Order: sequence, then C-alpha cells, then structure tokens
Amino acid sequence: MHYSVKFNTSTDLGELVSARRSNRDNVYLWVVIGIIIVIIFMGFIGNVMVITAVKTTKKLQTVSNYFIINLSISDLIFVSCVLPFNIYTFITDGWYMEETLCKFVGFMGYTLTGTTIITVVLIAYNRYKLVTDMMGYRRLYSKTNIAAMITLSWILPVIFLLPAITELWGKFGYVPMMVTCNLLLDHNSQMFKIFLLIVRAGIPCVLIVYFYIKIYLTTYNSSRRILANMRLLTPTDTNNLSREMHLTKMMVVIFLVFAISYFPCTITGLIDWNHVMSKTFHMFCATTVYIGSALNPVLYGLLNQQFRNAYIKLLCRNRKHTPRAVKY
Repeated sequence: MHYSVKFNTSTDLGELVSARRSNRDNVYLWVVIGIIIVIIFMGFIGNVMVITAVKTTKKLQTVSNYFIINLSISDLIFVSCVLPFNIYTFITDGWYMEETLCKFVGFMGYTLTGTTIITVVLIAYNRYKLVTDMMGYRRLYSKTNIAAMITLSWILPVIFLLPAITELWGKFGYVPMMVTCNLLLDHNSQMFKIFLLIVRAGIPCVLIVYFYIKIYLTTYNSSRRILANMRLLTPTDTNNLSREMHLTKMMVVIFLVFAISYFPCTITGLIDWNHVMSKTFHMFCATTVYIGSALNPVLYGLLNQQFRNAYIKLLCRNRKHTPRAVKY
C-alpha cells in the first residue's frame, strides 16, 4: 500500500510538471505570435511609408535611396506574404495545407532574405564608390545600371536556390523542429545550407566589411586634409560632407542590425542537427530575423533628417485628409 501511494504521488508530480511546462510553452507561444503581429503591422506601415516618402519627396530621390526602396519592397513582401504563414505554423504546430504551398513559402523566405543581403552589399558598394571614385561613380550609376543592379538582386537569390527548387541538392518542406516551412534537416539540405551560408552570406559580409573599412579610411584621411584647409571650404561644401557622413553611418547601422538579427538564428538552425534546442527557442530565434523587416524604416527616421521630415509630412497630410465627424 505504501508503494502504491508513492507511485501515484510520483505520477501526479510528473503530470503537474508537464502541465506547468505546457502552460509555460503556451505563454511563450503567444508572446512570439504577439511579437510577430506587431512586426507585421510595423513592417507593413513603415515600409509603405519609406516607399511613399521617396516617391513623393524630390530630395530623397537619390541613388542610395533607390536601393533603400528595393530593401523596403523586399521587407514589405516578407512581412505580408511569409510571416502570416509562420503564425499559422506556430499556432497549429504543423502544416495542414498543400505541401507545394509550404515549399513555396520556404522558397520565398530564402529568396527575400537573399535579396536583402545583396541589396545591403549594393548599398555598401554605392557608398564606397561615391567616396573613393567620384568620376567612376557618375559613370556607373546611370538609370539603366541601377535598374540592372536591382534586377540582379532578385534574380541571383533564385539562381542560388535552383538546386533546392529542383530538389537535386536540398529540399524545401515543413520542419517540425523550427515550426516553419524551411530547408529540411536531412544531410543534403544541411550541406546546401552551408553552401548558402558561405556564398550568399559569408562572402557578401566580407565585401561589406571591406567596403566600409575603405570608406572609413578614406573619409578619415579626407577629414584630416579638410581640417588643414578649413578656410578654403564654403558652407555648402561642409554641409555636403556632413550629409554624406550621416548617410554612410545610417547604412552601417542597417548592415549591423541585419547581421545581428540574421546570423545567430541561421547558425543556430544549421548546427542544431540533433534537436538539442527546443521548439520555443527556435521560434524566438526566428523572430529576431523578422525584427529587421520592421526596424529598418524606424532607423531611417531616427538617423536621417530628410526621411524624418518626409514621415512627418506624410502623417500630417493623412490627418488633413481624414474625414471629420459630421455634427448634427
């Protein structure tokens, strides 16, 4: 009798621990879903504002900002077309729709991330060319070449993903551990992930760091010469230099935010072959990647006066056009 009571007590304790763990996981789940809903809302509104601000403000229609628009379009599609499906998989803890749709969602996520990476490289190269080779910059950045660069930023990610699309190397599908439509965790898919990490993340990041180091060294040497010849500079020259420095700093911050949000989750998903980490951890980890899609428009407003002014004008214009209640 004594042993029977002890066994039941142990069983009850196990059930209690399981129930508490289940409740805790549910709280985490809804916290993650709440964060993603906020990201979708902020990302949609913010990126639409960026695109509208550049389109309606002549001062913002610069070469650099055409690449910013490309980044915003990529983020806008991501928050509108990919994140809602992630909410679905998080809630259902599975995929109960057409398998082809899941593969397409995974493909879209990787394509849009690839477009973001390439666009960030193009932004860094744009600043590098402007600072180090002004004459070459003017020849290179014609409307035709800008359009070609932006088109390439969408085509290249698809080309990189062709092996997985055709399922010759890697395969898209639902991954229970990550609770998302993603590249599977079989050996071929994991090896393909390593290839992607090197080709479309590692190499671009090396290029970006190189460009910004060269920009820093060039501007540092230029600033020393400027200080030595300060009397020869007009106020307009000084304002142009200050503006370019602010723009470059903003682009560096954009890169850093992307790197901080993208790489931890990517590397964690790559190395967790043995399912050591929990689903909850992977959900939180994936959320960090999504944050960048909503954060970029905020960064533009915080770090760039012209974007900030354009945002204010848009908001004021919308308030003016809001119909007032009719008084009877």
